Amino acid sequence: MKIYYSKNISWQLIDNQIFIIDEVTKKEFTLKEIGKEFWILIKSHNLYKEIVEILSEQYDVANDIITSDLKEFVEDLISKKLLTKGEDCYES
Repeated sequence: MKIYYSKNISWQLIDNQIFIIDEVTKKEFTLKEIGKEFWILIKSHNLYKEIVEILSEQYDVANDIITSDLKEFVEDLISKKLLTKGEDCYES
């Protein structure tokens, strides 16, 4: 599965946190720790499987555990329209 940043968001890394603004709703979101690492990795590795492998290696945790832990998180980001799958996206 490929994942991308949604078109209508802006984000910035400040003080070891990711701050995301939905430009349509003006809602703000903050990501820390592994969520922040996951978000940053999307920029260079939009294949979910690659991101899981990198995080698994980085945190010395099995792929299936990382996959399980990230599943709900990613679904939540998609439901909030911060991430998207497929063509309704850009790769920045």
